[in-house]
Amino acid sequence: MLWAYCLENLLKAVIVSRGLAGKKSEEGTIGLPKVLHGHDLVSLAKTAGIEYLVKDYSDVLAKLSHCSTWYGRYPVPLRPSDLENEDVDFRTVTNVHVRDLDVIYTSIRSELDRDALSKEVEESE
Repeated sequence: MLWAYCLENLLKAVIVSRGLAGKKSEEGTIGLPKVLHGHDLVSLAKTAGIEYLVKDYSDVLAKLSHCSTWYGRYPVPLRPSDLENEDVDFRTVTNVHVRDLDVIYTSIRSELDRDALSKEVEESE
């Protein structure tokens, strides 16, 4: 569950650092942009433009999304449709290899570091 939160926040940081979140919510008021709502790591990775993670690790990201949502954040479904959209097999949710988590973390972190370095170079010119 903590890995899921870690990766979720890193992906959201990449989205913000790349300017993909916007500065205002959809209603025009200051607030959290809709793209940053939710815990779906596959969606967040796509939004961040890290397609290779989705291609190579979509099953791991889906399992972690499930853990983050149901084991920690919401003990019961918020909407009736959440009961119907059960894409993850409960028996395999915790069967995630540490090496996969490390690769995913390192990949997202390097994207974020690359973005920070690019901004530093732009500011120094």
